[in-house]
Amino acid sequence: MRYKRLVDCPEGMRKLLEKQLAPDPLKVTAKRPKYGNVRTQYNGETFDSKAEAAEDQALRMAEAAGEIAGYARQVSIPMRARKGRRMQLDFMVNAKKSYACAQCGHLNHIHALVLRDKKGFVTREWQTKRRILEAQLGIEIEVV
Repeated sequence: MRYKRLVDCPEGMRKLLEKQLAPDPLKVTAKRPKYGNVRTQYNGETFDSKAEAAEDQALRMAEAAGEIAGYARQVSIPMRARKGRRMQLDFMVNAKKSYACAQCGHLNHIHALVLRDKKGFVTREWQTKRRILEAQLGIEIEVV
């Protein structure tokens, strides 16, 4: 290049180079998510969508009311049918289930593990993974 610094270039060339080197404001903006979800901050935690944050809030209230014993977020479960693959679920809930004894009518309480995934759009690939995992674990995955 003949000119080592931008200020040494003739005015017309300098303006053209400045225009080419300036960042394009349209390219700087973040890429729109594939399914239109909006990342959300709630209680100091980041959630992939507003719906997931609302579900977390509902689970916190259920835990405070004693309806569930606890829950975990972003649970990764290995899939035996697909070696090395894992399925990421939004919530694993330790739910309190109640049932009445058939003989005496006494109310019994048990803890049951419930896997939940918050979906705005259910894809064919996710449905396949869900069926494989349900067959592997023998439990149903709730879509909320």
